[in-house]
Amino acid sequence: MINLKEMCTNLILFLAGFFAVVAYDDLSYNKNASQSHTAAGTTYGADNAVDGNPATCMRTDVIGPNSPDQTVWWKVDLGGVYNIYSINMLFKNYDGHESRQRGRFAGFSLYISNTGDMESSSLCYKDGPDLPPLNFSTECTLSGRYVIFYNERLNGVTYPAGYEVALLVYTELCEVIVQGCSKPGVYGMNCDIPCPNNCIYKICHIKNGTCFGCVAGYYGTFCKTECQDKWYGLDCKKQCSGHCRDNDPCNKVTGQCDKGCAHGWYGQHCEHRCVGHCNNNASCNQANGTCDGGCAAGWIGFFCEKECSKGAYGHGCVNNCSGHCIGDSPCNKQTGHCNRGCDPGYTNALCSQECSSGTYGKNCTKTCSGNCLHNKTCDHIDGACTDGCEDGYIGDMCNNSCEHGRYGKNCSHTCPSNCKTCKHTDGTCSCYAGWSGPNCSIACNNSYGDNCQYSCDPSCFNHTCDPFDGKCQHACTNDFSKSCDVAEPEISDQEPSVLPVALGGVFSAFVILVIAIAVFLIRYKRKTFIMTKKKPSVLNTKQHLPMKTMTKQDYHDYDSALSDEPDEPDDSAPVLPERNMRGPPTNKNIPVRNIKAQIANMSAKENAGFKYEYNDIPRGELCPCLEGKKPENKVKNRYVTIFSYDHSRVVLNSPGYDGNGYIHANYIEDAKGVRSYIATQGPKPKTIADFWTMVSQEEVTVIVCLTNLKEGAKNKCAQYWPNVNDKLQGGNITIRNLGEKTYAEHIIRQFKIHNKAKGEDRLVTMYHYTSWADHGVADPLSLVVFHRQVMRATALSNGKYTLVHCRNNTNCCTLLLWKHLMDRQDAWLQRSFLENIKKKTVTQTVEMHDQSLHRNLLFLLSLRSYWP
Repeated sequence: MINLKEMCTNLILFLAGFFAVVAYDDLSYNKNASQSHTAAGTTYGADNAVDGNPATCMRTDVIGPNSPDQTVWWKVDLGGVYNIYSINMLFKNYDGHESRQRGRFAGFSLYISNTGDMESSSLCYKDGPDLPPLNFSTECTLSGRYVIFYNERLNGVTYPAGYEVALLVYTELCEVIVQGCSKPGVYGMNCDIPCPNNCIYKICHIKNGTCFGCVAGYYGTFCKTECQDKWYGLDCKKQCSGHCRDNDPCNKVTGQCDKGCAHGWYGQHCEHRCVGHCNNNASCNQANGTCDGGCAAGWIGFFCEKECSKGAYGHGCVNNCSGHCIGDSPCNKQTGHCNRGCDPGYTNALCSQECSSGTYGKNCTKTCSGNCLHNKTCDHIDGACTDGCEDGYIGDMCNNSCEHGRYGKNCSHTCPSNCKTCKHTDGTCSCYAGWSGPNCSIACNNSYGDNCQYSCDPSCFNHTCDPFDGKCQHACTNDFSKSCDVAEPEISDQEPSVLPVALGGVFSAFVILVIAIAVFLIRYKRKTFIMTKKKPSVLNTKQHLPMKTMTKQDYHDYDSALSDEPDEPDDSAPVLPERNMRGPPTNKNIPVRNIKAQIANMSAKENAGFKYEYNDIPRGELCPCLEGKKPENKVKNRYVTIFSYDHSRVVLNSPGYDGNGYIHANYIEDAKGVRSYIATQGPKPKTIADFWTMVSQEEVTVIVCLTNLKEGAKNKCAQYWPNVNDKLQGGNITIRNLGEKTYAEHIIRQFKIHNKAKGEDRLVTMYHYTSWADHGVADPLSLVVFHRQVMRATALSNGKYTLVHCRNNTNCCTLLLWKHLMDRQDAWLQRSFLENIKKKTVTQTVEMHDQSLHRNLLFLLSLRSYWP
């Protein structure tokens, strides 16, 4: 039951709040209100909250987690968009239950909207977490038409302490007063100050007059600033999208072009490009994009956007092309001209006119042969004589006269054999000397010369003479003359015959000639054999290496481009013999002055010392070589049983490799224990890309090659360099051969390597020793000369390593051992270096071990005073 005293108290408090802001108008009094799920009964309607009577209240069904409804709303339509200042609400109170009522009231929200739905509304106030007073008032300086009250009790949500959730939660609003200015376009406590002119809906902030939004064309707090060029619309938020005439800015209110569109554009905002081709290059209609004056030549369609189909041209595409444009190319859609020229046999711009009589071919620049049958003109396209040729000519164009000895139609007749000249048209002859008659078939009789026009000299015996030059055939009957210088012979039966003597002389001369030829051929073949045996095979310098990108994926392609031969047949891996009985041990260190005696000592008893030292070379793998044995790396090894040791191998880590790129190559230390060399196998066709990648990566500037490309039928090393002025390219690396110099025993080549990724060039010099057979011993003097050049180049080089490769390791071992001795420059030959060489190389025979590593070393020591 409602307590009258409590009601009066609430009414006094509510009216006190109302009169405190009495300067503003009551916008909600007796306005239309609505609510969700009105509670049962006839006295709980939504309008009770705006009837001015706090004793009458609206009421909705209960909400809560266990109720059918979990949300509630109530709203009032102010009847128009007004400037709102504040909202006052009086929630139902029951004597002794104020805390419960505040818990029901708690958590509500107030929204202002122009449409009545909360999705497009603005939040004015959100209650919580403290419990609100039952007589609630808040300032809400917004503009709008609808004021919405909203509350909820959702399942699964934890609410603050004091909120009514589990019990019956009713919403009971006894009075809601929305205060503001009822007159539109004003603000201030007395609602007597006009809002700025450019405020949207003429509504502004009720306290300070700032605009909630600007009309199109203006922006700013009070909407006094006009839009900048190229911007328009509400609050100047839209950018002009069109192309106005004379590059004028668009209208700042509408965004349209006041003076019209620029040439080639149309649409309400000139935002569409004309797609067609209007006649006389006119612009399209600025409203719909059509061509008011029709389409230009070569175009059709509603927007003149479709080109004439093939074979048509001109206005409306009503003209047909000539069909004689070169290569069946289309004619110009506008003019019909053949822009690329005419097919053979046609001329003028349209290619519609055949070549004039007597000409044919492309551009009618060729002249007919003039030999067509009955003097007819040739075909204007290919110059052929369609009806055949005049007598004496053959060929499609009748431009070939009969070959010598033929004449007539189609050259089907044969000239007489005695004709000197035979006219190819009708066979008319001029005779060779000694013949006459129409067909030159009558031999001269007592006459000579062409057509037998000269008589024989009367002094000739029997008046007979040579029918060609008039010389008397036998002798003279009287005195000598210019035609005869032999008197008539006297025949004698006693005179011996000279025929046997002549035959004997001829036969002797023939025998001598045969013997001379035989001797020459034997000596020539012996000389050729000696020269061939003496000089081993070097590379064929005329072999052309095409440019090819060297990538790991292109190994097989590159192999094919390099040579038509299959992959080189590798020698079988060198096999050391079984260990023999040990001989006398040798000293670890040998004085240089005793080297000759040491070699003599080791040579005693059929090289017993050398055999012992040779047999002392360790067999098999002395260190791990796991990388070389991997299946993907085995193909990169020349031998199937020899691999690169892991502890000192070169790892390719350039782009394109996985940081563990394998190549059969190891670092070698110098006399001071510093890595200075790279020893590697001669490249195979499948490892050329890896080889040059290593040269670039390891900053190699000197390459020493100690093998030939081929010896006999066996390939020893792939040609991994380009020919002179040629280049190889692989990925980021380009190798160019700048030049070669060939000497008796070696070749020097100069390369330039360009690394595109690093942007740098490097010069690399290659020293190729060509006179060291695979299983043989090099000439000491030649090797010393070559060695001095290599060492001089290495000393002057700014590279990081010197790269040495050969077919077998003996050659590399000898060269590196010499360099080691020269670096030390002391009186002792350190055998420790020999031990180091043993760990990385192998000699294949005792003779190689003896002669290559010791006797050549002795020769080098004898020239020590000439060392650089």
